[in-house]
Amino acid sequence: TVFYRPFAAFLIEVTMARFEGNVAAGSTGSGFVMRPNEETCAPNGQGVALSEETANEAVGCVVGFFVLTCKGACRKCISLSGVVAWKNAHAGILTADQTNNMMVEAVVLSDN
Repeated sequence: TVFYRPFAAFLIEVTMARFEGNVAAGSTGSGFVMRPNEETCAPNGQGVALSEETANEAVGCVVGFFVLTCKGACRKCISLSGVVAWKNAHAGILTADQTNNMMVEAVVLSDN
């Protein structure tokens, strides 16, 4: 078996309780490779506000945010929120072979 280990400024293969306010700039791979937390992903009608202080930002990378699938039995939804991706060569947000439902909110994508 051959495993592909993507290069990234931030390579996070575990779910995180809190990861915010980071900037990845000029990565020759992905800015962020991350495994989001599983959630309910039911729209709550409130929305999520994008905060300049807590947003993770990817600029000038090949891919801004590469979202991994969950580990093990995925029974819930995953979410990506509070991110900004601009001037990335191939994509602002990318996921492949995703087995979960995915909710994306409070995201700014520009010129990817």
